[in-house]
Amino acid sequence: MSKLTDLTYLKSVCDGDSSFMTEMIETFLQGTPEIIDQLKVACKNQNWAEVGAVAHKVKPSITFMGIESMKDLILDIEHSGKDARNVEKLLGKIEEFENGCEMAYQELRETIAEINA
Repeated sequence: MSKLTDLTYLKSVCDGDSSFMTEMIETFLQGTPEIIDQLKVACKNQNWAEVGAVAHKVKPSITFMGIESMKDLILDIEHSGKDARNVEKLLGKIEEFENGCEMAYQELRETIAEINA
């Protein structure tokens, strides 16, 4: 099974600094669930502009963690929110994004364990 995360970019940014890399991963692990909650609340409140803004905020984190499979999805969520289009599908897309992130979290926790072994 192929990995969901590709930390090549993050490794290049961290330039061999394993504690900085661990810090970046932990920031993602701690911050992303909160962002997903914000997306869900904004969606349930039909605050489409907020959905777009919050989705935009998480894009760099997805890039840093190399979660290529989630890039198009978060971009779609962002544009659907900003343009208030296909809003009936937004909650499902947010949940799909959350599920993908859950799988990535596991990989990232394993990476931290390997770094700190």
